[in-house]
Amino acid sequence: MFVNTQLTMKRLVIALFIIAMLGMISPGLSAIGQPIHVPHENPATATGSLDKPALLLSYSKTINLATNQQYQNAQDVLNELRHTDIPDELQYIIDRHNNLCQQLFTTLDNLEILLDETSALLAQNQIQGAKQRLDYAEADIQDGSSLCEDIEAATDALSDKLGVFISPAVSQITHAYTHLEESLERLRELIDDYYNLRQSLTERYVQMMEFIPTELSLSINPASVFVGDNITVSGRLSGDGKPLSGRKLVLTLSSESTTANVSIPVITTTNTGFNGSYVTSITIPYRYVDTMTLIAVYGPSGDDTDMYLASKSPPVTINTMFYRTHLEVSTPEMAHQDLPLAISGRVFTTNGNVDRTIKVLLYDTQLAEEMVAGQFTFEITLPEQTLPGKHNLNIAVTPQGRYSGAAETRSINISILPIHIDIQAPTTILLPKTIQITGMVYHEFGPVADAAVSLNLKNSSTTVRTSPDGRFTTSLEAPLDLSFIGVQEITVDIEPLEPWVTKLSVKRDALTINPVSTGLILAILIALGLFIYRRSQTRVPQGKTTPQPEIIELPAITPVPKPIYKLTGIRGRVLSAYQSGLEAVEKITGVVMTPNITVREFLKMITLPSPTATEPFTELTTIAEITLYSEYSPREDTATRAERLATTIQEVLRRGAS
Repeated sequence: MFVNTQLTMKRLVIALFIIAMLGMISPGLSAIGQPIHVPHENPATATGSLDKPALLLSYSKTINLATNQQYQNAQDVLNELRHTDIPDELQYIIDRHNNLCQQLFTTLDNLEILLDETSALLAQNQIQGAKQRLDYAEADIQDGSSLCEDIEAATDALSDKLGVFISPAVSQITHAYTHLEESLERLRELIDDYYNLRQSLTERYVQMMEFIPTELSLSINPASVFVGDNITVSGRLSGDGKPLSGRKLVLTLSSESTTANVSIPVITTTNTGFNGSYVTSITIPYRYVDTMTLIAVYGPSGDDTDMYLASKSPPVTINTMFYRTHLEVSTPEMAHQDLPLAISGRVFTTNGNVDRTIKVLLYDTQLAEEMVAGQFTFEITLPEQTLPGKHNLNIAVTPQGRYSGAAETRSINISILPIHIDIQAPTTILLPKTIQITGMVYHEFGPVADAAVSLNLKNSSTTVRTSPDGRFTTSLEAPLDLSFIGVQEITVDIEPLEPWVTKLSVKRDALTINPVSTGLILAILIALGLFIYRRSQTRVPQGKTTPQPEIIELPAITPVPKPIYKLTGIRGRVLSAYQSGLEAVEKITGVVMTPNITVREFLKMITLPSPTATEPFTELTTIAEITLYSEYSPREDTATRAERLATTIQEVLRRGAS
């Protein structure tokens, strides 16, 4: 009966001990519950096989795009095929096939442009340049035919390498090869169509060679003029030396501008008089360039279409004048959203200062517009949707009559304003408990109002917003934890309302104590102690006395004397000096340097009563440490210095003790 009770008690203690251990380690079980190994395929060793039918169908698709005059799309598909994983034995022939196709597509694209230009010229009875384009087109047709033959040969060689000709007729690769052959046939038909079109245009050109040529003259007055003013344009149209009256002429005024990618010409029409002459007036547009070019063109119409050739006058240059505008701008390199940005500068011209309109734009978004004369200063605010980073700020002076415009572009870095937080949270938490947390959110310009502050402690969380002065106060429930003591993280996430202010996340560590778990551990330890005590009592036999242990007196322990080393040479002098200083320090501080303590550790352990002793002993310790561990022997003056320091330490400590 006694044995059963003892066994039951033992099992109860073991069970309680296991429960306590599980409670202590349970917070970390999730960390060890992850898979040890995640299987994956090594990309370096992964292999694939070439899809032969898909390759032939891709070439068929490419050639079909070309037969539909989509040459750029066809070249794009070819460029994608270059990234295909091709076996080494096929690489050369596929590269040759791709290069031939690229050359053919480029040739056909150029051929189409030449024939279109020739057709447009002949439709306007302008045979100048038509003959040259027809000759170029003939060369491209010959090149295209030759390239098409080379592509067919390369296709047959590639198909042979892919095993097309030994494959069954119903196989996928044979079906793909058939599609490719049909595409090549349509490509040959396209080249034949281009050939027939050139022949037709050539015949039209030969017919027009029999038409009567015309001549058109052009003159202007004055040759130099301000923008916005008028000039007089005159000239004469004749055919085969005879005046052509009542014919429509087109006058085109164009300019080349370095500040614009496209210059739109000004087109004016007029008619010739009874003797083929014409006189008209043209207003010079407000384009602030140094020169403009005027040209007159006669295009036959009506009955003239089958009789006269078109003609074009020699171009005439007009010298244009205007007042140049100069703009000087100063902007900051850094800006913040929703905060004022100062822009200053000066506008001036060669003809004095006049009121001018200045616009400030962020790309195409206008931020400010104002009429100024000379010096100016703007304060603008960037739009809320402006993203952080570098942006182009454009400051432009709009043209005004004879005054040209001016513009400056400034790169400005729009940054997000960093925020900071001062937080007061407890460093020790008794679980479970409601804890109070306060703090303040701010940036360099002041407090951050209405920012969302989210706090999280393990499974407990709360969110609060900051007041107008950036402060917040909230409470957080510290949940019950099975571990009796540990360190928990309080996570604080701040999300400001304004997009131009950064988010912030901070963490604070807090020591958590669980009194329930602590009490349980103490109870288990007490129970275990009682169990061991009772078990030891039950092992004593009934009726017998336990012999008392014999008390043996131990001799008094005397301190082991320090070994005495015999030091020689300069190194011995340094170490002897340190030994002398050390003995004086040990005597005054009561701290003894044992063999397991280094000289640097001993220096940190002691506190001398006077700086006049601390500084010499610190220097002496450094000299001794270098002497002990350096592979080079100290110099004579080093040993002399160590001995002087030891003497100084002894005298200072002796005076202090007396």
